Amino acid sequence: YKESKRRLSYSTLLSITPRVNASIKRKPLHLIAKEMGESYLKLARSRRSNLDSYSLRRELRKELRGILKVVNPNKNPETKLMWSKKLSGATVEAVILKSEPGIIVPMFIIRPDAYKNEPVPVVVAVSEGGKDRFLKDRSAEIERLIKSGVGVCLPDVRGIGETAPDQYNRNSRFANKELELGKTMLGWRLKDLRTVIEYLKSRSDVNTEKIALWGD
Repeated sequence: YKESKRRLSYSTLLSITPRVNASIKRKPLHLIAKEMGESYLKLARSRRSNLDSYSLRRELRKELRGILKVVNPNKNPETKLMWSKKLSGATVEAVILKSEPGIIVPMFIIRPDAYKNEPVPVVVAVSEGGKDRFLKDRSAEIERLIKSGVGVCLPDVRGIGETAPDQYNRNSRFANKELELGKTMLGWRLKDLRTVIEYLKSRSDVNTEKIALWGD
């Protein structure tokens, strides 16, 4: 009881006095994080320095799989054609792809009409702003691809574009929840993207040997 009544002064409780605190030179947190990142990167590169290109890709995949957790695609995704429209020299399809139960990936597939009787190469373009923003900001580049005989696929993987959460449910909340569950949002998005590629490979109008990625 007597101990609970005894109160120590603020100066007595201080482990670092203001004078000592002022003399300590501290690094900003972002510099500490930068140095840690550079040291980890240097160590990782040194471990892989003697690997050939095939072994390097294999090791990177193995390590990233452990970090991202969920990356394997759905080999036979369910899809639904919502509509198809003709544009100048191209046809646009709006397709809904089900990556897994309860998860859909809306996408546009733009195919050049000049090559309607043969499989065409396809560029899968993804951006944080979604397919609508991509169409708005990169319309000239997309038009050049179409005129060159290359198709374009614009998917909205989970949390992006049409599937983005509203202002009350930010992506950070979902990302944090996935981490709590032992998964990652980036891993889920990679799974969605790989599932889109699996779907494209199943189409007879796509040159499956020439599928490229465009990240913006």
